Amino acid sequence: MNGSDCPFDSHISLPSGEWAVWKPFALRAPGFPASGVSRLAAPDLARAADLVIGADATKRDWESYRSAFDAGMLKLSTELQSIARAPDFQLALTWQNHHAAKSGLGSFLRRRITVDGRNHRHRQKEDMLANYWQRYCVKNDTIGFFGPVGWGRLDERKLFSDVTVGSKLTSNSEVFFETWAIDSIAAKISMEDGMKKWLAPKIIPFVKIDERSAHLPGMRAVPLSPEESAVIRRCDGVTSAYQIAKDVDPDSVDNVYEILERLAGQRVLTWRLDLPISLHPETALREILSAVGEPTLAAEGLAKLDRLEAARDDVRLAGDDPVKLSHSLDALDEIFRQITCAEPSRNHGKMYAGRTLVFLDALRNVTPIMGCDFLTALRPLELVLRSVRWFTYEIGKELITKLLELMKSECQVSLAWLWMNSMPIILGQGSSIIDPVITELQRRWRLVLDCADNVRSLEYGARDLEARVAQAFPAPRAGWNAARYCSPDFMISAADPSAFRRGDFRLVLGELHIAINTLRSGILVALHPCPDELFKCVDAEGKEPRLHPVLPKQSGRLSARTRPALIRETDFMVSLFDQTTDPARPRVLRAADLSVERAGGRLWVTAPGGHRFDVLDVFSEMLMNLVGDKFDIFGDRSHTPRLTVDRLVVARESWVFSTEQLPFTLETDEAVRFARAREWVHDISLPHRVFVKVPGQQKPFYVDFDSPIYVNLLSKTVRAAVSAHDAAEPACLKFTEMMPSMENLWLRDSGDNYYTAELRLAVFDLMERS
Repeated sequence: MNGSDCPFDSHISLPSGEWAVWKPFALRAPGFPASGVSRLAAPDLARAADLVIGADATKRDWESYRSAFDAGMLKLSTELQSIARAPDFQLALTWQNHHAAKSGLGSFLRRRITVDGRNHRHRQKEDMLANYWQRYCVKNDTIGFFGPVGWGRLDERKLFSDVTVGSKLTSNSEVFFETWAIDSIAAKISMEDGMKKWLAPKIIPFVKIDERSAHLPGMRAVPLSPEESAVIRRCDGVTSAYQIAKDVDPDSVDNVYEILERLAGQRVLTWRLDLPISLHPETALREILSAVGEPTLAAEGLAKLDRLEAARDDVRLAGDDPVKLSHSLDALDEIFRQITCAEPSRNHGKMYAGRTLVFLDALRNVTPIMGCDFLTALRPLELVLRSVRWFTYEIGKELITKLLELMKSECQVSLAWLWMNSMPIILGQGSSIIDPVITELQRRWRLVLDCADNVRSLEYGARDLEARVAQAFPAPRAGWNAARYCSPDFMISAADPSAFRRGDFRLVLGELHIAINTLRSGILVALHPCPDELFKCVDAEGKEPRLHPVLPKQSGRLSARTRPALIRETDFMVSLFDQTTDPARPRVLRAADLSVERAGGRLWVTAPGGHRFDVLDVFSEMLMNLVGDKFDIFGDRSHTPRLTVDRLVVARESWVFSTEQLPFTLETDEAVRFARAREWVHDISLPHRVFVKVPGQQKPFYVDFDSPIYVNLLSKTVRAAVSAHDAAEPACLKFTEMMPSMENLWLRDSGDNYYTAELRLAVFDLMERS
């Protein structure tokens, strides 16, 4: 593969020249060695359970097995105590859930474990700790020092790949406030007497203002008096109400404040302390408070913020001491309560929810360089990318058709009108647009692969599939501009580090993120040693400005950590519903001020300066949420074979079972449950190490069928899924083989401990859209 074929130095072209991969990539890996989960495995106990499977087992066999099981569980519970006693584990748990660490760890560690002492409450704590432990050891995540992110590069000049690790696991870390925590402080401060006039009102993005009225989509116009018009023209989100009043009617400022209150009540504008979303919301709040024109009022607000920041600094200074960290987090919680009269946590049990006041993220002390051996193994990815392009093209084509129908005979409408009226299509009918395309995608892949249903493994050469894939998935371009990005996660399966360094490995495709560049994530950019390198990649793809939607703060999967950070100052941002970006930022547009026009069977938005954008750019984030994790070659079949093309495992072997097909999970006797689970695994030839995905949970979890503790955890999860699932059909769980296996992990640390890991890449489609 020759990088010189690529039109830009920051990327490397794939062989066809139709896609290019960013040279920088992220490495995601746990902070604890993968071997840690094996501490909770009991292979001797598994063999004992296997002996009582079947009709030939006698009562004496079962008595012998139960005796071995009781002894084995005492040993495992003691091992779990040893894990929970380790300072690193306590530190990780305290960062993630310091209330659980405080309430659960102490009594668990003090308990003298006996057969009778393993009561329901004790087993609950075992389940909780084992669940955290599997995440810390084998989940490729970005979270604190127990999931630090690393950065590496693709280098086509190197024949073989290599990795350099530092003496310590991490080289840098930082403690950040959650946005909601600073928003809560800001809301409390804004309610202080005399504060409101120092806040900057702003027009709601979907409200169109003319000389005599304010127009809200789908509602009657709100008439404006000359004085109201004069006031509202100055509501730019930057100018304070006090200054507006001085400019408009210095002799009757209270009248101006009454106008602002009235217009806010009519949903024409907002007048509150809104902070832009960022990784440092406290900085924005400090700037706003410092601009307050009454020194005493400003000082009172700044004093509250100072207290909170000082408590955050104490958290940072706690370092690696879990006891000090717990105390400092408790102190931070208490100060937050005193200031806001609110609880210091929220969204219990949800992922990506920003549950606590602060979070830690860290940079892994590792530098992987992937050379020509990696790039050669990557080549079959083009087969998948071709079907991804077709997938998004078909969805984009269908969506544009529906938007054109929505406009009927209108040649031009406001963007605010189109946005509001398209919500039933995108949110209400999104599945009806996407599901048929997914079904057709899977049908076409079945024809391409032309395989029997009962095979466990499929192997092809990329050249044997190229013509078939090209014929099955013809598409001139991606469905919308953001869909030109695709972000695959790759794992590497190698016998040992030396095999990895001589190019003797296979790639394993993990998640495939559609219509998104996952390297844009705020925390990834913040932790990159040189973020300018990432912006150069964006610039290389086109220096002309892009159009990005301003995203709402209240979003289940988005936080300051995960929001797009690769937005240039030259790019336009369009506010559709919420204004969550800095209002002083240049090139922030309001949806009500933009029009959408038909041209050439497409819909276009024109920005100031004559820049024209495909209207689907405005919907890019919503479309990403709809399609981002929907791409699946096989679908949820009862069994999916492992699919390998050259040296790339495109799909791992997987199985789908309904909760009704897992009868062992309902068994109340632990010993019997473990034996029945082992019998079930043998009957269907399931690997003993798998990852399990449960409906309603964002990420899969690890299960080792040699471990009674992980069988217990699986059973508990299945029972919870049954309780939560109220549909007529039972819930279904997906089991996927662990690949790479424990024996084929390539990433080591300075102590020769091995880790699971994935490389997160960004791929850009070079076929122009406009």
